[in-house]
Amino acid sequence: MTRDGRAVFSENQLEGIFAAKVFGRIPDFRELRFDPLIEVLRGFSGHIVMVRHGPTIYSEKGEFAGGVHQETAEALVKRPDDFDELRENIELSKRGVGLTEAYAKSVEGKLLRRFSEASAVYVSPLRRTRQTVDILLGASTRWMLQAGLNELFLSDDFGMPSSEDTRNKLNNAEYEPKGGETNSDYAERVVLTLVDLIGEAKSTNKDLVIVGHGHWIPIALGALVALSDGNVRSSIGIETISPCKPIMVTPSQNDGKREIFDFPLGLIAPKSTPKPRKALSNKHFLGGLDASDDPVRRSTCAKSSRIFRNRSVLQLHFR
Repeated sequence: MTRDGRAVFSENQLEGIFAAKVFGRIPDFRELRFDPLIEVLRGFSGHIVMVRHGPTIYSEKGEFAGGVHQETAEALVKRPDDFDELRENIELSKRGVGLTEAYAKSVEGKLLRRFSEASAVYVSPLRRTRQTVDILLGASTRWMLQAGLNELFLSDDFGMPSSEDTRNKLNNAEYEPKGGETNSDYAERVVLTLVDLIGEAKSTNKDLVIVGHGHWIPIALGALVALSDGNVRSSIGIETISPCKPIMVTPSQNDGKREIFDFPLGLIAPKSTPKPRKALSNKHFLGGLDASDDPVRRSTCAKSSRIFRNRSVLQLHFR
């Protein structure tokens, strides 16, 4: 992707985005700053929440389906029901629908819906994300489709197994799917889209909610860490985002830095340098299952629900 015929990012900037995606931090920010991102964050007082869509048959099989061609994504924004036959435009699985519904009924899910009702909400045009937002946020929340939230187009690499080799490819700025979108072009698209959406939310004085994909969100978070002149840091691992697991970027803390937390910890984060916290999103929904369906964690469901009730987070005021 280019702007005015020139590449948007240098090779070092692209490598910094992927390094931050994997490690959550990079050693030196000075050469990696991206002025449009720094500028749009300046004066933006809102939260940024990113939510991955629910499980699909491909994620359940351990395969990475990717997105559609970007021209198709732009057409989907105008005609979202015209491309259901495309293999990349997959829907949620039956189990995925059930887990998404369970999250929507949980304390966290209800808080997310209330938070989103007063936010600027943007959604990938792919069918699985549209299904997810319908279940999670319901008819009371207004949202808009955004072509730039489309997942990486894999073309002939569609359905890659979720192996160590695949993870290495997705963490490499030089990865080029056979006939698809290069990882470097994709990263540039992700960041330029993120800049545009933050700008839209900033202009309306709203928080920002993005419903997207499992590769898009970590790259966006990695870019915030790597390119924002050291003003965003992560308290969690950002390489892997579980289905239906919202991640929140806080407004600036007392030290001027934003923090990446699991939702809704970002709403109640202390105004000082916080210690890394366990992801409450990974513990349990009220329905008794989390997106990973891990039976070892089931005993924490009631406990985490009590935590949020006791904190009275549902009483928080949203703009």
